[in-house]
Amino acid sequence: MVSIWPVKAVEVTGPDSVHLSPDRAFTRQTAHDIFTGILSSPSVITYYDAVKITADIAFKSWHRKWDLDVTGFYTRWLIPIVGTKVTFPEKRSIGISYSRLLLHDTLLRKDSYRTGTADTPFCECGFDTESAEHFLLHCTRFQEARRKLQDILDEISDTTSRKK
Repeated sequence: MVSIWPVKAVEVTGPDSVHLSPDRAFTRQTAHDIFTGILSSPSVITYYDAVKITADIAFKSWHRKWDLDVTGFYTRWLIPIVGTKVTFPEKRSIGISYSRLLLHDTLLRKDSYRTGTADTPFCECGFDTESAEHFLLHCTRFQEARRKLQDILDEISDTTSRKK
């Protein structure tokens, strides 16, 4: 893995001339070359470039922490890239429920067991732990409700496709 520095690359164009190339990344090798004196670093940097470099360093630092941290795995699975905007519904209660699902802070048994407010993480159906995925997609106790919802969605889809 090559570490990329968040500045433009220094490119040698002649025996003693160096200039910044906007289309190349500033790699560790380039940094090493500057450190050892093979290349000279630019002596002037604009305020705009300094702000841009600082923002890029902060973003990459945060993303590295995001990728390597052991907590929040499920949230990273849902939102793999830092900076992704999550759109919430207008109705506040639905937004709260959505956030609680993302944060694994629901009243389902798996979450409640983890926080010490339930005796067991297993669902009443007896087939699996009562996680959000199990509750919404697989639990046999809600099979009829899922079938009715699917029928309604199929009906809406059929009506929409006939109008076209």
